[in-house]
Amino acid sequence: MPEGGQRALARNSLDAPSPGGDPTLLHELDQAILAAQSPETIAQRALGQMQRLIPYYRASAIVFDFVAGEARSLAVQMTGVTELEEPSRLPIESFPSIEEFRQGRMHQVEDILTLPRPDPVDQALKTKGVRAYLTVPLIAQDELLGLLNLGWDQPGPFTPEQVDIAREVANQLALAIWQAHLDKQIQRHTTELEQHVAWRTVELRQERNFISAVLDTAGALVVVLDTYG
Repeated sequence: MPEGGQRALARNSLDAPSPGGDPTLLHELDQAILAAQSPETIAQRALGQMQRLIPYYRASAIVFDFVAGEARSLAVQMTGVTELEEPSRLPIESFPSIEEFRQGRMHQVEDILTLPRPDPVDQALKTKGVRAYLTVPLIAQDELLGLLNLGWDQPGPFTPEQVDIAREVANQLALAIWQAHLDKQIQRHTTELEQHVAWRTVELRQERNFISAVLDTAGALVVVLDTYG
């Protein structure tokens, strides 16, 4: 089947019963996320599993680095196949709805071509062939970590059930990314502590050797004094 026919078939499946309520698929998604180690692997597995729940044309997951003032892509997939593209970075200013995302609000565009003033994100998605998209914030512990984006190659809205699925997956993904960040911090602190202990051990050994040398010198001096009065 031609590629365009495959995309149309995926888009038309919106009219078919959605598997979103299937607890088995959601459980498999949860297990796939938990089995991952890095945020990148977590995002890749989540997007791959999610294709079975929502037949998207393009999906991506990004994380925010508010210190550096930029957003970085974790994973990008098109029609269930990982794209061979370099990780992209965008200034946080490219996301005008950032404050709405902080409040947990989703953003949906039914047709990019009808937007009077498309922002840089809209323009970037348009170049990828996306016509309509849904953006769900990734929030854990009341902190905005990033975004989950799902796009169609044809105009049209997401169904309420698909929106619910996207939010549930985003919640799982956010918790997994948060846990991965915590694990990384713990590992870094453990490494720093081990290095500190190692350095302190070297310092103590040097101090002990110095004291031993001083005592040996003092002992030799006492012997000399005893010998020669």
